[in-house]
Amino acid sequence: MALDGLIIHYLVDELNETILGGRINKIIQPNQSDIILQIRQKQNEELLLSLAYTAPRLYLTKAKISAPPNPYQFCMALRKYLERGLIKKISQIGNDRIIIIDIEAHNEMGDLVIYHLICEITGRSSNLILTTSDFIIIDLLRKHFPGNVATSRIMIPKAKYQLPTRGDMLNPFEVNSDEFDISKLEGVSKYHQNEINYLGSLKSFLSQNLKPSIIKCENKKYASPFILHSISGEVTSFDTISNMLEAFYYEEAKQANPEYSNLSKAIKQKINLLDSKLNNLDEDLKKANEHLVDLDKGNLLQAHLYEIKKGMTSINVASFDESEEVTIELDPLKSPVDNMQKYYKQYRKSQNALGHIHNQIDKAKQEIKYLQTVLVQLDFANSQELTEIKAELQEYGFLKKTSRKQVKNNSLKNITTYSIKGAKFYVGKNNLQNNYLTHKLARRDDYWFHVQNAPSSHVIVSTSGPLTERIIRIGGMLAAMGSHFATSSSVPVDYTQIKYIKKIPNTPGCFVTYTNQKTIYLDPSEESLKALLKEPQ
Repeated sequence: MALDGLIIHYLVDELNETILGGRINKIIQPNQSDIILQIRQKQNEELLLSLAYTAPRLYLTKAKISAPPNPYQFCMALRKYLERGLIKKISQIGNDRIIIIDIEAHNEMGDLVIYHLICEITGRSSNLILTTSDFIIIDLLRKHFPGNVATSRIMIPKAKYQLPTRGDMLNPFEVNSDEFDISKLEGVSKYHQNEINYLGSLKSFLSQNLKPSIIKCENKKYASPFILHSISGEVTSFDTISNMLEAFYYEEAKQANPEYSNLSKAIKQKINLLDSKLNNLDEDLKKANEHLVDLDKGNLLQAHLYEIKKGMTSINVASFDESEEVTIELDPLKSPVDNMQKYYKQYRKSQNALGHIHNQIDKAKQEIKYLQTVLVQLDFANSQELTEIKAELQEYGFLKKTSRKQVKNNSLKNITTYSIKGAKFYVGKNNLQNNYLTHKLARRDDYWFHVQNAPSSHVIVSTSGPLTERIIRIGGMLAAMGSHFATSSSVPVDYTQIKYIKKIPNTPGCFVTYTNQKTIYLDPSEESLKALLKEPQ
């Protein structure tokens, strides 16, 4: 689903209420298509402007995104002109998918001037353009010099910014008559047009109470400022347009992140290789077990050595308990002693191989379990945590080290924490954080929460008093929401004290054993967690 002008209209209203007058403290470009403006207004806000080809979008994000070690050129230009600037105006061109953010900042001479940051969310032609107050382009994310200058826009520095051709479209917020072509409504997507037809008029549609919602039906999902009556499906409503869009684009945002995509692809390839290795090891194990009978064959040949003549291809002898007759294959080119030694050698080789094969099978299974755990952790990792996961995979040899420079361990800095009266909760979202929390930070009498028999966040609860039902439910909720069971029901979560936790030695990751645990079953949800955290102290 493309972000349409109707959603942008209400998003602009929301941004004007939230960040208008705010100061841009920092600008981050985590990848080639995304820009983050860190804005200080009543509280710190982060505005994501993503021009990804697959899902161009913008909204206020709660995701913690860190800057790469080497900034992109466009990011450096934005920092030069816009950092420390004040947001003076946020506007939409008609009801089109174009937003202009006016920012007041000091120029190179020290004078206060207005710069325009223009975000065009127009599919594969999406762009982010920085211009002067008179719309001369300073820099832009994607430069474009057309072959036919007369019919196309010139999108390069120092050129005059021109709006895309909008045609004879109608702004739905300026239509006063009931007589109009609904297909001519600017920025109104097909499913919103269907909703207008379903309600009977444009006025009925626009006069609804704002209720940002995601509607899921079959294999499709839709986002709208309103609850859609023309589409039947599962409805999830949100407090703000930004929260709705962040939830809607959650999967797309992950896939658009090249670090996430590369790590996910590398891990899945490694798991496939290990699965193939396990199949081969199972075949080797089967063959090795088949050759264990070679000891008996060698002993039987030794007992009947006098009966064997060179040139024989087989011999039939009675088993030692005389319960059956055994046929033993012989090499006609070998002497009787050499044939006997061949069976003893095959037995010793298989016996030695069995121990090695079992070790390799155990190692492969442990590595698959570890990589599956990391795959879960990717889903909950921000950009800094992805960097930490990559460093961890390199350390264990699952990825090639790309440089000698070591990644700084910011685990403590990035750990998510929650506090209520009498308790503090620490949530680990990767193995570096889990190891730090469970084996370094936590005290013996602290409590440890983890989803039963499945990868999940390690949640440490530090409390000065006994565990209450509220503390247990919050700890269990945090563990369940840091797993693949975040949308499941009746999720079992074990909890016990740190003194009963033991790390499994010589294994990658943060695998532990534990005793004296209790189990709570709960239905994880963001709303339930918020309600528990906000309960009266």
